[in-house]
Amino acid sequence: MNSSKATARLSTITADDKFITTFSDWTKVDNNGALRVAAWKDGGSNDICPVGFSVPTNDELHRETLGTTNNNFGVADALSSFLKFPAPGIRSSSDGIYRNVGTRLFLWSRTRTANNSNKANSFRIHSGGGFNSPSNRADGMSIRCIRDL
Repeated sequence: MNSSKATARLSTITADDKFITTFSDWTKVDNNGALRVAAWKDGGSNDICPVGFSVPTNDELHRETLGTTNNNFGVADALSSFLKFPAPGIRSSSDGIYRNVGTRLFLWSRTRTANNSNKANSFRIHSGGGFNSPSNRADGMSIRCIRDL
């Protein structure tokens, strides 16, 4: 084990020893996100969704939320929709603190970002509606698995 790498990593763990803080990503295995996109869809042992389900793309998230109502789809709509989205907020990659709990929904998307290899796409819903946004890969956000067609 390379002790300089271990020291750098350990210095970024939060006080509760359960969250690594960094502004971009907690690993450099997959800088452009291609391996993660494949793993979140393959149904294999590293997939985070059960067999027959996958992390949705931006388009799929849009169709399942905004596409069913209008662009004013907010947190109350998300909770009362057939999807029953909660509003758990986000765990900040910079300090490990939970933010926007009860007021915003942040979901990871399987769609890769076009221009920023340190980011990944997410889908956000708050009182102003829903939208896609690049986010730091180290942010703690929810994942909703949907059935593969």
